[in-house]
Amino acid sequence: MVKPMTLEEFEAYIPREFLLLIGHPGSGKSHTLLSIIDYWKTVYPESLAYVIDTEDGLRKIWKKHFSHLKPEKDIIYYLVSDIDEFLLAFEEIKPKARRLDWLCAESLSRTWEFAQDTGYQYISGMSKIEYFERRLAQRIETEKGIKLPPPIPQPDQFWQIVKHLQVRAFLDELQKLPCNILLTTTLGVEKPSGLDSAVRKEVRKFLGLSVSPDGFPRSPYYPDTVILLTKEIDGFYAQVLKDRGYEKEGEFVRFKINNFYLDLMANR
Repeated sequence: MVKPMTLEEFEAYIPREFLLLIGHPGSGKSHTLLSIIDYWKTVYPESLAYVIDTEDGLRKIWKKHFSHLKPEKDIIYYLVSDIDEFLLAFEEIKPKARRLDWLCAESLSRTWEFAQDTGYQYISGMSKIEYFERRLAQRIETEKGIKLPPPIPQPDQFWQIVKHLQVRAFLDELQKLPCNILLTTTLGVEKPSGLDSAVRKEVRKFLGLSVSPDGFPRSPYYPDTVILLTKEIDGFYAQVLKDRGYEKEGEFVRFKINNFYLDLMANR
């Protein structure tokens, strides 16, 4: 039975954080993720951070700069190498994550690649790289009148598989969790306007960016807060592109990062 929110529940409600950090490699995404966990642990010592990592960079920064955050005690860490491992880790976390905990995933650009690789495997029996290597080798055969296979085999079925793995099995499920969420992704490579999809153009306009974030095109619509990180001569900077509930008309929020979470709160 579905029940409406009571006054007591409304007054006790504390909005959770749902952040997306966007930036080129080396812009400070992993360091910022760990600094948020570090600050949060000082305020809520009983909290846990669940981290699903698709690369090794975060672990190196953790070891060098945040080694006082201990595995199993402070951070429950999963290093994954494909979309199946990613979703298995996510399914393990879902029933455990509490209101004051964090679920962090790095990065959406890699999980999007993982999902596509599974799509190619399912349809063609080859990984994405193997498929394109085979297609490249077949280019020479086109001179003999042999038709080149399409860049995406059976595109309708392919995208149905990929979107299920990235969107329905992960992004949609995030909305149901009680914990705080932090996602990261990289900025893509700028493409000629005619080669970019209408959705990516729409997202760029929404965020005020000239280059699209990597990953599922609509992923920036899910978080409440989207922040662009940049590395500059005098340090690292954050530009708030979206901050649901805290945006002020006509204000442009950009700050130099010292303690990211405190800096963000001071600019709200």
